[in-house]
Amino acid sequence: MLENGKVLKYNSLQKWTCVGDINRMISQFTRGGGTLCLQNSSVWTSFYNSVTGYDPCAHLYFRKTGVEIIVSDEK
Repeated sequence: MLENGKVLKYNSLQKWTCVGDINRMISQFTRGGGTLCLQNSSVWTSFYNSVTGYDPCAHLYFRKTGVEIIVSDEK
């Protein structure tokens, strides 16, 4: 089970994987956090195949910028 698991995907053709603890709640935008991104097709494929579902972000900022955040709390 993942706690607040987040996967950020801009373009699946580029095979970027980003893992981090940056919050998307407006009240937490000023909080510090970090994210590590790498472009590796094996790592991307492993993460992609492990996602079993997602809840789309309802926040207007993320819809306007085209950022897709996949949240998976079930394993």
